[in-house]
Amino acid sequence: HDLTIAQALQIFPQAENIYIFSDATPTGHILGREAQQSLRPFEGQASIHHVSGLELADLKELSANFTEHDLIYILPYFRANSGETYSQGQIEQALAEHSKAPVFASWTYQMNTGALGGQLISSKRMGNQAGQSLLQLLAGQQVASFQSHLSLSQAMYDYSVLYRYNVSEHAFPANTLWLHKPASFYQAHKAVFIPALVTITILSIILILLGLNLQKQRALNSKNQHLMALDKEVIETQLELVTTLGDVIEVRSQETRFHVLRVAKICRFLGEHIGFDEHQLDLLEAASSMHDIGKIGLPESILHKPYELSHEQLELMKTHTRIGRDILGHSERELMVMCRDIAYQHHEHWDGSGYPNGIQGEQISIYARITTLADVYDAIASTRSYKEAWSEGKVLEYIQSNRGSIFEPRLVDLFIEHFSQIKAIRLAHL
Repeated sequence: HDLTIAQALQIFPQAENIYIFSDATPTGHILGREAQQSLRPFEGQASIHHVSGLELADLKELSANFTEHDLIYILPYFRANSGETYSQGQIEQALAEHSKAPVFASWTYQMNTGALGGQLISSKRMGNQAGQSLLQLLAGQQVASFQSHLSLSQAMYDYSVLYRYNVSEHAFPANTLWLHKPASFYQAHKAVFIPALVTITILSIILILLGLNLQKQRALNSKNQHLMALDKEVIETQLELVTTLGDVIEVRSQETRFHVLRVAKICRFLGEHIGFDEHQLDLLEAASSMHDIGKIGLPESILHKPYELSHEQLELMKTHTRIGRDILGHSERELMVMCRDIAYQHHEHWDGSGYPNGIQGEQISIYARITTLADVYDAIASTRSYKEAWSEGKVLEYIQSNRGSIFEPRLVDLFIEHFSQIKAIRLAHL
């Protein structure tokens, strides 16, 4: 108790009142008395108030009047004096939502409720230590005593709660374990820097070798027919490399199986129906598979998250468009330009509400516009780690309702007109 309150007063030196909340269980009474006794040394710094056994409604009403000059210290709280019981974390969440005062906890299970944190006791550490002591006893070894509470606790705080109180993380203990703290740029990317560098190096070497080979062939063969055949081989090799790299990225992101293949096939179908020639269709089919290459620069904790991302995580996810553009570099080869445009612009919207630049209409590459529709369709029609697949009716309703907002109207009309064929393409590559 004393370590948590000492940390609380270090973080909020302007605090005038400390409210200890404990429940009406026998354990709650014992913990409440223990906390009061432990906090006596702080009475010169702030007034200590012990509140015990209030019902949830009364706790909300009381805490709603607290200000930035008050601190809340919540002990395990499961039952009121009236006999009303509460689930784990229910009281902590209610206090965090209804009070301006920061909520300090006493056990690790009280986190992820809006509580800021504290010197928290870990039931896992207690269990491990108890198990070790038992093994020592069974082995005939002498166990003098249970280790001190310091070995069972950890300064633990929720980084996502900091913004409510306008305090710096430097005010917290140096050994603080942070929950939900965004990774630094290096931490977020260190696991992919080497594979990304290796991938780019291999591709560069291959392209250099292809270039040298092309120069050699040009020097040895002056016949246009031979040169055209060699150029075709280079383009086919590039297409194969690009498609393979798209598959590699898809495997790392753990998206739906064969997602990039389905997106590429649907893109080719839409391109064919708006009048692209075979050369353009070949390039589009390959380049569209690179739309999410930037995800190679994102941490796996975000790519594999089994539920919706927080605002901060969503903003980090959005950076994959810029990362993709940077990875693809500044080559002016036709295929690489198309890959770069698609990777950078496939989250732009027809009405300008997309990202990263909010461009609109025909400012967006036609290849990116096609990829956007194909990518969104396959994504919402597929089961992902954070959602179930949408029904066919819901998929069509969503695409039609975003005609002229997310998607180009002409492409939506083509999509609806030929939906049965597009659906067949998708089902053929599940």
